[in-house]
Amino acid sequence: MLNLFVLTNGIAIGFAFFLTAAGLTILFGILRMLNFAHGSFIMLGAYLASTVLALMPGFGLGMFLLVAVGAGLIVGGLGLVVDRIVFRRLQGIDEAAALIATFALMLVTDGIVKLIWGAQYVSVRTPDGLGGAMFLGPVIVPSFSALIVVVGVVTFVALDLFLNRTWTGKSLQAVAEDRWIMGVLGHNPRRLEIMAVFLAFFLAGFAGSILAPNQILTPSLGNHLIIQAFAVVVVGGLGSVRGALLAALLLGIAESWGSLYMPSLSLYIGIILILILRPQGLIPPRLAPR
Repeated sequence: MLNLFVLTNGIAIGFAFFLTAAGLTILFGILRMLNFAHGSFIMLGAYLASTVLALMPGFGLGMFLLVAVGAGLIVGGLGLVVDRIVFRRLQGIDEAAALIATFALMLVTDGIVKLIWGAQYVSVRTPDGLGGAMFLGPVIVPSFSALIVVVGVVTFVALDLFLNRTWTGKSLQAVAEDRWIMGVLGHNPRRLEIMAVFLAFFLAGFAGSILAPNQILTPSLGNHLIIQAFAVVVVGGLGSVRGALLAALLLGIAESWGSLYMPSLSLYIGIILILILRPQGLIPPRLAPR
């Protein structure tokens, strides 16, 4: 029974990891950019959702999801501003300089969050009806954890179908492989890259909103989330959505198991072991970084 609890809890943790890493995976897969500020924009989405939900005496699942989508759209719009001011100027320069620039963006975003919401802790209620638990055989699963799994599955399926079954998704991947050729063929690479940026930031804001009831919100939350996201992206294979899901689930199970024996080290030990065995990532993307 304990093993079943570790497994189900690990799957829920894994899908939470995947939600935090999905936007970062898209951004690197298309623009080849590791955004240090990604965790801060997840945090921003959580704070936006907390502000709206705090105005409601009660809210159900439908309203909760609607607020999450709205927060994602707002963060996606901010991503377009970031792209115009920061990302566009980083294309073609040294990767180390790009990392420094996004690190500075993280500090600015964290400062803005602290300025608006303060340094005090903020908690978010779970939607009405999802505060209890359900039984899966002998295992008790929190209802909100089940919601995270469902949202994670839907997000993965939607992203996978979009990237591999639609013309736009395939065009985005083609831009990542050879931007110049896409321009010669009459496409607008810049427009496709803007679309990728909006999608990445939307996923960040959406993830922050969905996971907000599972977190205690503080202006330093983004620092914790970016570590999770980087771990999933690197272990899964830089830019691979399927690899990110597999890595998130394995790291989630490792975290669940380790919480019983080594709660402060389990995630890092899992990362090290997987990278030793598979340094190129679990499912490396077909596209090689430029």
